[in-house]
This record gives sequence, structure tokens and C-alpha cells, in this order.
Amino acid sequence: MRRPALFNLVLVFGLFIAFVAMPIDFLQAAGDTHYVDDDNCAEPGTGAEAEPFCKIQDGIDAASSGDTVQVAPGTYYENITMKSGVVIQGAGAGDEPSSHSIIDGGGTGRVVIASDVDSAAKLDGFKITNGSASHGGGMRNISSSPTVTN
Repeated sequence: MRRPALFNLVLVFGLFIAFVAMPIDFLQAAGDTHYVDDDNCAEPGTGAEAEPFCKIQDGIDAASSGDTVQVAPGTYYENITMKSGVVIQGAGAGDEPSSHSIIDGGGTGRVVIASDVDSAAKLDGFKITNGSASHGGGMRNISSSPTVTN
């Protein structure tokens, strides 16, 4: 039985889309890493490992969905706003206080704000302290579902 030429053309085009065009998402890089280290930075910094940003928010602002903001141990006196698809990775809460990544809001509002942030956004490995607000002084989620761990 012979297939019409149009059927063959549709079949080839469909296979092209299925095997070539769609996997492009899987071939893209996992994302860039933007480094933050308040003890080893020179303003303004580029976010590269050798020239880290001084502030976490600078790393977030430079990041795109799929990127990671890698934050060195230290105390960061700032208030941050999360971004969809961006992982903000602190050093965690190790045995020694010097190994912690701490975000200290300085008593000037919410320490972390997530507004319209998707579940791909992640805040991991931080101590959050010294926030000030009647609701959500440590972290305020507004129409958001970020992942918060450690």
C-alpha cells in the first residue's frame, strides 16, 4: 500500500519536531552561577567567582531563571526580593557560626520578600534574622510558592 506524499511530508515534519526541536530545552545549560561574598568583594563586582558581588540582591538582580546565586558564609545586612526560577544558595548552618550565611534585615522591614515567585525559586541554607513587620517580618510570600529549606 502506497502512502500519499503529503502524509510522508507531515510524518517527517512531525518527527523533526519531536526529535530535534523539543529536546533543545534539555540541551541548554543548567544556568549560570553568580557569586556573593561580602568579605572578598570589591564594589561593584561582576558576580564571577574571582570578582563576587558584595550583596545578595546584586546577585539576584543579575540572575535569570535557572541561575544560582551562591552566597559565601557571612552576615549580609540587607533585605532581599526573590525572583522566579532563581536559586539562592547559602552556606547553611554548620557547626561554627562563622560557617553560616545570615541575612540580617537590620530591623528595617521584611528580610525576604517573594512576590509572584514560582516554585522553581529556592532559598536554601540561610539564617534569617532581625526583620520588622506586623506580618511576615522574616519572610513575606505574596502569591508565591518558593521552596525554602535549611
